[in-house]
Amino acid sequence: MRLIVETITCPDGTVSVAFTPDEPQGLTQTGSGMIVSVSGAFEGLRGSGEMEVLYDPDDDSLGHVTFTGTGTR
Repeated sequence: MRLIVETITCPDGTVSVAFTPDEPQGLTQTGSGMIVSVSGAFEGLRGSGEMEVLYDPDDDSLGHVTFTGTGTR
């Protein structure tokens, strides 16, 4: 199992989300994740979501990633 951590940095704090990707199905890869770390204005934020990668059919080392989810305090 691989774990991918993405950190979003804003002027007033950060949010880090850890995702576990599933095996790719053709040119699409999905996975689920959750908030693992926050700072600043995001203190107390919790949540989870999904990721989807659509790989370039001409170069599968390139892809477009979409993260969606819900956070609450």
